[in-house]
Amino acid sequence: MVQAIQLPPEGDLAALGFTVHRYGEGGLALQREPFRVQWFLTQLVTFVFLIPRQVTSWGEMMADYDDLAAFAAQRKKTLLPRGFQCGLALLPIYVGHGFSDELKETVRTQSKKRWCMFHTPSLLDLAIGDCTALAPKYIWGAVYRGYINETVQSVSKVALRSAPES
Repeated sequence: MVQAIQLPPEGDLAALGFTVHRYGEGGLALQREPFRVQWFLTQLVTFVFLIPRQVTSWGEMMADYDDLAAFAAQRKKTLLPRGFQCGLALLPIYVGHGFSDELKETVRTQSKKRWCMFHTPSLLDLAIGDCTALAPKYIWGAVYRGYINETVQSVSKVALRSAPES
């Protein structure tokens, strides 16, 4: 039996400081564009995608990359072009029930890097109430790592609060 995946109310996500957009089939895209001095005077256009889909491989997640990047590029508010004191963070969170240990390990150890663009998928497992994300030990993008991890975890906590009891 396939369990229904319920995403949090848009208002709960907006309360975290995001602009909320509809994304794909039943998904949500959360947008904010913070600027920080400690990021070497850089703005990080951030899109967190809550995608209610049971993925089974890294390849499935990477197949979404071009669509996520296009969605974000069409909606970014800043006039700064990517690469000129402006980066882009694509943070898809795949929401499902019971992801494999192998896929979780891949998510903890891999990310997609392009010029001034981070793509770090996460897995929100409603079956155990846990979010698997990229481990913070990697040097690439380290200046943003705390913000990225905090963002993914805060969105995941809101999503877990709204998930129906199993």
